[in-house]
Amino acid sequence: MFLALLLSGVLAGCVGTDTPEEGAPAPLRFQAAPDWAAGDEWVYRLDLAGQGRFTVVMTIVNTSAACPDAQGNCTVMAFRIGESAKGPFVAEQEHVYRSGTLESFREGRFDRSVFTFPLTEGKTWGSHNGTCTVGAAQTVTVPAGTYPAIPVACKGTDPLGEKTATTFYSDEARAPVKLLEERNGTQTAIMELVAMTRSTTPPPGEGVTADGRVLVPTWRVGDRWVFRVVGSGGPTIKVEQVVNRTAVPCGAYSCYEMRTTASAGGEREEQPASYMDAATLSEVRDGQRASGMRFPFRPGDTWQNEGGGACSVAEPQALTVEGETFDPVYPIRCTGETQGEAALVFYAPEVRNFVQVNQVTARTGPEGVPVLVYEPRGEFGTAKGGGSAGGGDEGGSLSRGGEG
Repeated sequence: MFLALLLSGVLAGCVGTDTPEEGAPAPLRFQAAPDWAAGDEWVYRLDLAGQGRFTVVMTIVNTSAACPDAQGNCTVMAFRIGESAKGPFVAEQEHVYRSGTLESFREGRFDRSVFTFPLTEGKTWGSHNGTCTVGAAQTVTVPAGTYPAIPVACKGTDPLGEKTATTFYSDEARAPVKLLEERNGTQTAIMELVAMTRSTTPPPGEGVTADGRVLVPTWRVGDRWVFRVVGSGGPTIKVEQVVNRTAVPCGAYSCYEMRTTASAGGEREEQPASYMDAATLSEVRDGQRASGMRFPFRPGDTWQNEGGGACSVAEPQALTVEGETFDPVYPIRCTGETQGEAALVFYAPEVRNFVQVNQVTARTGPEGVPVLVYEPRGEFGTAKGGGSAGGGDEGGSLSRGGEG
């Protein structure tokens, strides 16, 4: 029982940030969930008073599982406790988290558990474990090395008396690096990071599952796309770049902060930042999801849109954009407040974004006319590996940010 409680309390959620590309603003620390991949693993040394020393192994099993509430993708993490990292194991558990936010589930139901984001000094909240308080960021040394970390102390009572569990999270480790537990004023457990392995598996959400679900793409800081605005009266180019991952100002959601740079007639204009919910890619305004995509989806799915309209997904097709063919592409038709008007968005898993947006009116017919087109060889793109938004380097218009 003690081991089960320890694991469920220690790892109810983790924080992390990606490393920005050169020219992008530095991410805020301890703000958002890490970008885990199947195969990521952390090994801990666990000392339990009166019970001896154990090894705890945390392994990411799946990052595209169906969530218990059927909303978004979920990550499954396996926990094993044994004599060594290779076993034999005396206890094995699985925990499920919503990808992008790391909301945890217990017995198929959402449970805030012991963490809430962003983690800022002095923040407090209640949980099933009592009251949790965030301390000041500090440097923590464990067998795996020295890490900047932030402590979260949760105090409460159970049948065994008063309990305080303090967990030290590091966004560099993308997981806890240390845990201390006290009961009735006496230390009863200490767990420290010994080693970690980052998977070389490509990020999740790059395609479609065997049962036809299109997964939410994983974006990294530094990713960017170049688009051409059609019918604007001039050759306008828009560059969209991921500059941060943060829970501010997205309320309960973990968000991507996007920077948009528009260029026309040789002049560039940086537009106000926008925020996209990492779990669905819906735009977030004032802490609430607005219109946008709803991942994961499959042909035939529908969802309600802002303003009383609805979005529906058609069968995939091939689409040629600026001389390059993308296959599959998923047409998503979203109606608005005005009858007969709609937006037809073509999403390409290969690009991890849309490749064309058509405006549909009574005069254009059901297919509409293009108003925004992806530039596979955009003049403001950079070579794969990123750079600052709108940089002058030649190259493809999709750039992949750094791993962090």
